[in-house]
Amino acid sequence: MDEKKKNIQEIDTNTKKQDKTTTNENTEKNQPSKKQNKAFFISIGIICGLLLCAIYMIIQLPDEVPTSLANMRIERFKGKDYYIFTQEGTYSKEHQNIRYTLNADNQYANEYIKKVMTYDEYVEFCVNRNLDIKYTDPNKNYIVLSYSCNTHCYAWLANIENLGKVVALYVWDTTYGAPNYNVSNGYAIIVPTDISTQTIVNVVPMYKEDEFKEITKIIDFPDIFNQGDMMVKKPVIYLYPTEDTKIDVELLNKDLLTCTYPKYQDKWSVLAKPNGDLTYLSTGRSLYSLYYEANNIVDFNVTNEGFVVKGKDSATFLEEKLDILGLNEHEAEEFIIYWLPILEANKYNYIRFATKEEIDANMPLEVNPNPDSVIRVLMTYKALKTPFIVKEQVLERPNREGFVLVEWGGTEIK
Repeated sequence: MDEKKKNIQEIDTNTKKQDKTTTNENTEKNQPSKKQNKAFFISIGIICGLLLCAIYMIIQLPDEVPTSLANMRIERFKGKDYYIFTQEGTYSKEHQNIRYTLNADNQYANEYIKKVMTYDEYVEFCVNRNLDIKYTDPNKNYIVLSYSCNTHCYAWLANIENLGKVVALYVWDTTYGAPNYNVSNGYAIIVPTDISTQTIVNVVPMYKEDEFKEITKIIDFPDIFNQGDMMVKKPVIYLYPTEDTKIDVELLNKDLLTCTYPKYQDKWSVLAKPNGDLTYLSTGRSLYSLYYEANNIVDFNVTNEGFVVKGKDSATFLEEKLDILGLNEHEAEEFIIYWLPILEANKYNYIRFATKEEIDANMPLEVNPNPDSVIRVLMTYKALKTPFIVKEQVLERPNREGFVLVEWGGTEIK
């Protein structure tokens, strides 16, 4: 790669030297004006936009990626880290353009997918979207980030970072051109991997230098990839042992905690009764739950599944779904009392309940002794002015037997 780049630079240098030795007599006469050039390229862009029904880019990550980080820097602005790439050096831009046509009402026409798939799931993903099956190793899993919309869009994958239960993709993307509402456009980043399919995929948005400069001029700049709220709100934990039991509860991502009650140090130690009454052993104070709020490490987003609910129907919706998710009437009432004023203030809400894997990655728990049943409910929601169609999320009723731990909370998708 370095030798090829060197040859290209030498050719470019020699060409420039030759240009300097030639005469410029008729240059201005024969060379198009800047306005003509601009008009020409705009015309070409419009024509290309009309000709391309849709493009998916499949981006392959090289085996070695650490050099990507050398071409990135982090800027802190208003309490948030922004990852900026310099557009110098090597990025994983090996890609294959694939054309296919999707009507706007096709079930894949507007989707956002980020997950680790098995080989069979990856093959099905490609077949359903008329994509080439580029990888053929059935023993591998595949990281898939797929985004489609009604404008031409593409992406660059700069790096992948394995954080254990979470894998982070450092991605820059863009949408541009006139919308075409008869087709869908998009890209798919697919990376062979040995990590588990239970791994949560996070997307870390990246910005160009000029984009970051614009961000610093704007008070409320929208994140790429619609990154979610940075905080999970009011998780409370209930404990129901089968007999009076001393229980220790540890929050394993304690560095993310923003507020706790009782005050969390290294763990909570309580004496719990079968009816849920707790005695905090450090103070002797009576409690009925353990409370915390924390920053998210899982980015929760609007996906192609969930529920779209009228604000005024929120109470009925929550009563039904919380029962399925395993909350008893007291726990459901506490949940509804907290979230109902927030949801009813919106005309519509997109709601999706996080998976067990997402919740465990966001805030792992360690409980001693181990509960027989763990029920963790985390509602993600986004306020809507107008509804849209999503695939209804399938909820499963958990077992609630023996020593039971219950937790509920929520987070807003910004």
